[in-house]
Amino acid sequence: MLDRRLYLPEEWFDQDHRERWEKCGIAGEVSFKTEPELALEMLRAAVAHGVLRFRWVACDEGYGKDPSFLDGVADLGLWYFAEVSHSTRVWS
Repeated sequence: MLDRRLYLPEEWFDQDHRERWEKCGIAGEVSFKTEPELALEMLRAAVAHGVLRFRWVACDEGYGKDPSFLDGVADLGLWYFAEVSHSTRVWS
């Protein structure tokens, strides 16, 4: 494993869940991020540190439906192979 980030559901960011945060030892400055946002942070770190040479990123529909994620991957000079919804429009 190269990297990891803690994903917390968005509903955990209300005041009702603060007791759970304390029990889990989650730092108070943590802000909500989607899974694609966390994945892009990890990709940026891997590219910046040069710990692994790679060209391709493969991902499922959860990431493939997020244009910001796909644009971020392309901005890093990487290529991606992403699953997309069957209703995605394409053209030749």
